[in-house]
Amino acid sequence: AIENALKYAIGVMEKDGEIRIVAQREMDRLFLRVCDNGPETPDNPMTILESSSGVGVINMRDRLIHLYGNNQEFKLTKLTPNGLCVSLTIPFEIKEQ
Repeated sequence: AIENALKYAIGVMEKDGEIRIVAQREMDRLFLRVCDNGPETPDNPMTILESSSGVGVINMRDRLIHLYGNNQEFKLTKLTPNGLCVSLTIPFEIKEQ
């Protein structure tokens, strides 16, 4: 998500590009968001998953499904006036050493 924000959003802007990264834990869930203010986000960003240009995003979604099945959420949201936010929710686990 960060790589896509750099390549497809910030990389095409001449100035004032922003990427916001948020990680938040609530009980047994981890919420992650990567948002940018890049141009030209489709009205329905989930269509990115249907295009050949969305390979990285498709791989990320498929990996989440493989690792967590239905115990995950993946969402693309168009921001106003410009930008895209990639949000995912996964289980929070502490691995014993």
